[in-house]
Order: sequence, then C-alpha cells, then structure tokens
Amino acid sequence: MNTLANLKSVTLSSKEYPLRISGNGPLPCIVTGWGSLTENTISPRFKEMFTVYSTNLYWDKRDALSNPQSLTIEKVCCDIQSIADQLQLDKYVIFGHSCYGLVALETAKLDPRIKGVIMVGTPTAWNPAHNQKAQQYFKETADEGRKENDRQRRAHFQKIKKPDEHLLTIDGYISETACYWADYNIDDNVIRKTWEGINPDEKIVGHFFDNVLPNFSIENNVEKIQCPVFLAGGLFDFDCIPLILWKSEKIAKDLRGKLTLLECLKSGHWPHLEEPDFFDNGLEQWLKKVKF
Repeated sequence: MNTLANLKSVTLSSKEYPLRISGNGPLPCIVTGWGSLTENTISPRFKEMFTVYSTNLYWDKRDALSNPQSLTIEKVCCDIQSIADQLQLDKYVIFGHSCYGLVALETAKLDPRIKGVIMVGTPTAWNPAHNQKAQQYFKETADEGRKENDRQRRAHFQKIKKPDEHLLTIDGYISETACYWADYNIDDNVIRKTWEGINPDEKIVGHFFDNVLPNFSIENNVEKIQCPVFLAGGLFDFDCIPLILWKSEKIAKDLRGKLTLLECLKSGHWPHLEEPDFFDNGLEQWLKKVKF
C-alpha cells in the first residue's frame, strides 16, 4: 500500500477540502458522503481493520459548490477516484452508508483499484417507486407504538421547520426517527451527536436526493463490478428496507456470488452503530473469506 499519511486535504476542481485519516488497519478505506458522519459512528475496532480516509467534500455548507445543479453521479464517482489518486492508493475498499452505498457501488464499476465495497443501510434505488415500497412496508409491519411515535415526531417538525426546509436537514431527519432506528424512543440528543461537526448544505443535498438519485439506476453495467460486496441491513430500517430489497430486486440476483448480506435483526438504518460488535464480527468474517 502506497499512501501519503500526512496529507491534510484533497483538491478537486482547484478547491481544497479537509481530509481526515484515522485508524491503523492494513486496508485503506475511502468513505463516500459525509465523512464526519461515518467517523462519528464507526467503532474503534473498525479502525483496526482499516485505515479510514474521510472528507465531507461539498456535502457540507462550509465547502458548498457554487452551482449545486452541476453535481452528477459521474462527478461524485470521479472525485472519489481523484482522492484515491492523490492518496497514491494502489488498492482500496470503499464505504457508503445509506444512499451513498449506491455511489460506492457505482464507483466500483469504474475503478479496478477498488477491492471491496462496504454498504450499510443502502437501498437498491432512491425514487418514487422505492419510497412507495418503503411506506407500504412501514404501514404493514411497524407496530402501533412506532407508528404513533412517527406521527408525533412529524407533527412536531411541521411546527418548527423553516419555510422550504428539506427533510434531509438534521431536524427533518429526527422527525423520521421511527423509520431509522430500532429504538424509536432514542433521545434526540443522541441522534444529534451522530451529526456532530456536520452542517449539511440543503441545496446540494436536495439536488442529489430529489433530482440525481431518482434518475439513476445502479442496475446498469453491473457486470463491471468485479470485487466482493458487503451489505449490512437492519430489520427496522423502514426508510431503505435493505433486507427486503437486496433479497428480491434484480441487482441482488446480478451480484450473486459477490454479495454478502449481513442481517442485523436489532438494528434500523445504523447497524454499525446500533449493533457494533455484530457488525464488526460480520465484517471481519467477510474480510477473512474474501482474502484481499
């Protein structure tokens, strides 16, 4: 492994973004999406398996793009490869939580240096059809306590939200706690702590989730994914329903033989945080099996 251990930033399109390097594991791991969010939620043991390279890039308001509409899946994937270039990595694993797992998987189609993809709480798509499936699953399987918690939190958000505030702000995210956490009574302050140090840029986040992802399909050119894929999904993830979709959708069949699915039965959208030992054990077994 050839890396620049003291690199403090990466440069994309002539703009510098802070880079964080943590852990001392033998495998380099580049995080997609909000790097600080991953750093706040992975365990010390994860950092014994990997050396983690993370950055919030333009997802954070402090380093927002001047033209959010210019963001595409292709740009995000190219930027990840540019980070790997600047780190002088000859091989790496890529990590993506939630919809950023789709970005990680798409990047694996393009970069042969990627030797493994780790996805956590990732859906097979993010579009109106997916949202309808998730809402129906919640309606049919959530208990009444969870549904009541959901109604109360959403009603509270409607009272406090700013005009045109996106659901993908932290307050908006908290309003959907019943869809994200196994323990839907989790304290709001615990949730806020996971987002510590992060200031999401609403314009680019809104563009990415409302425009980019709905027009993107991970099912194209799946044959280009030549590396093993690890997906951890929580039983109580009512937002991305990974344990339903990754057993039934076409992408799961196309990845047969490459995909390892870790079923986290005491987790929601955050298996690595809600069941860290179970998650880390599963990840460690996967690493042994695929032999990077």
